[in-house]
Amino acid sequence: ASAATVAAPPGAFPVAAGGTRPFSTAAANASTAPGLAPPTHLGLGGAVPMFQSRRKPWAVLAAVAAVLLLAGVGLVWLLGSHHGNGSKDHPDAARNGVADNQASKSSDARARTAEAARLANARGDLFVETDPPGARVKVDDRPAEKTPVAVKGLPLGAHSLKVMMDGYEDYTTQAEARENQTTAVEKIKLVRSIGWLNISTTPAGADLTVTGPDGAPAKAHYASPWSSDKLPIGDYEISAARPGWQPMTRKVSLTRDQSLPVAFDLTGGSVQIDSVPAKATVLLDGKPVGTTPYVLPDVPPGDVHYSVTFAGYTPAAVGGKVEPGQALKLDAKLVRITAAPRASATRQASARSRSRRGSDGDDDGDSRHRGEDGIDKASRVGNMMRIFGGLPHP
Repeated sequence: ASAATVAAPPGAFPVAAGGTRPFSTAAANASTAPGLAPPTHLGLGGAVPMFQSRRKPWAVLAAVAAVLLLAGVGLVWLLGSHHGNGSKDHPDAARNGVADNQASKSSDARARTAEAARLANARGDLFVETDPPGARVKVDDRPAEKTPVAVKGLPLGAHSLKVMMDGYEDYTTQAEARENQTTAVEKIKLVRSIGWLNISTTPAGADLTVTGPDGAPAKAHYASPWSSDKLPIGDYEISAARPGWQPMTRKVSLTRDQSLPVAFDLTGGSVQIDSVPAKATVLLDGKPVGTTPYVLPDVPPGDVHYSVTFAGYTPAAVGGKVEPGQALKLDAKLVRITAAPRASATRQASARSRSRRGSDGDDDGDSRHRGEDGIDKASRVGNMMRIFGGLPHP
């Protein structure tokens, strides 16, 4: 051992002057093999065995963190200093940048304003057609026009359309006008407005015939009472008739969503015919139907005409209007036919008698003339009495 080496107690490795560090005997024996010196490193007090030079790890980490923190603070300071110097060195460049930004914004605003003005003045058209044609279409607040129609000169954008036609439901929609284009609106199919008919007759069971407007079913026949399904609105002609009667016809107008009752009174009236003299024959349309006094029940309402005849009397015509459920009374006054042809024959015989006596004297002629006048007067009186029933016919 060198002169600087001091004796070590048992169990300790010999160290240089300045102290000893304990270690295990096995380590010492391993490191002091014959002919080998133990490994050492240079310490503050001289050579120190390597096995005694360990440092704690947290101290190393703390040192590295401190170095990094200082480096970061320095970098921040350098960058801030450079930015400050740049702003001081170039103030005009900053002002120019702001001005350029404002100019760009102003230019964009002017462009947007110009585009908005152009679009406001731009126009487009809409083409509208309907099924059926001839409907009235109103675009926004413009006057209505008949379809098919091209509505021209509309501002760009969406527009409201209202389509109207008598007998059809109103229809509303929207369409967009595009710049310098004619936009065709999809063909609008209108829907008929509907209503209902409820037809009755008194008595029931009458034959009905219904004729409606365009779009309604063709002329159809029903038996009363009858209630319809949905029918297009409009004007209808309805006829009702009992078997053997002339039909009674009415015209009605069916409106939107209306349930319209239509009633027919087919109750018959009665006709009573009397005559003087009685037992006269009653004729209807030239055919005998009975003798007076005569009653006809259940006669269809309306005008009626009859003829009444009796032998030796002038025929009489009677008539009137039959009302449902009412009795119509008719009186026939017959006039006897006069015997004028027989009186004429008597006068002719008297004239012939006078001509045969024409040669007699004036006095005799006057007397004969007076006698003939008396005969004529008596003949006339007799005829008058026969007319009024006082004498029988000769």
